Amino acid sequence: MYERYQLVLHSRQFEDIRRSFLNGRAAHAYIIEGPAGAGKRTLSKLASALIVCREKRACLDCPDCRRALLGVHPDVHLYSSEKRISVKDMRGLIEQSALKPYEADYGVYIVENAHTATAEAQNCLLKTLEEPPGDSIFMLLALNAGQLLPTVRSRCRLVRMTGFSDELIFRQLQALYPGEEKCRQAAQMAGGNIGRGVALIEKRELWELAALAE
Repeated sequence: MYERYQLVLHSRQFEDIRRSFLNGRAAHAYIIEGPAGAGKRTLSKLASALIVCREKRACLDCPDCRRALLGVHPDVHLYSSEKRISVKDMRGLIEQSALKPYEADYGVYIVENAHTATAEAQNCLLKTLEEPPGDSIFMLLALNAGQLLPTVRSRCRLVRMTGFSDELIFRQLQALYPGEEKCRQAAQMAGGNIGRGVALIEKRELWELAALAE
């Protein structure tokens, strides 16, 4: 059931976050940076599972981990918008973060496409990042951290999703698509991006475009 998480679960990025929580050095806010398909959302889901896990280790087996991964845990909140993130959107997040967690020690607030937030929205969040609630953790997912205000960046720990080796992507694709003959080729063509590897397996037109480019 959890094959899709294995690549990021064993990544250096997740291990660094896991170790920081175990050692009591976790940040109150993270920027997870990387191109589309790099694993940003998966990393934020796994980090959320770690934070709410009953075993405190992202076991992926307890009810809290499962609910976090499915997006139904009451203390894990995902904010996503197809448009630019507005001041109104950000104020809703801030108001939510001021409430006490329902079950876990922390509430987790994941903001997808944080790089689309207006300057006003980012400034609205800034005060919360400067004086964060002690039981809230923010994860800002962005294509490029440079698109966020320097004042926001300075108050977050940066995590870069820099790409995976062909071999690791190949193993992940094999786990997702047992018996699929194109896994090796897709891994080689993915350019370190697991999302692209998955798309190459699932979308025939991408193979045709790749063949034309050769």
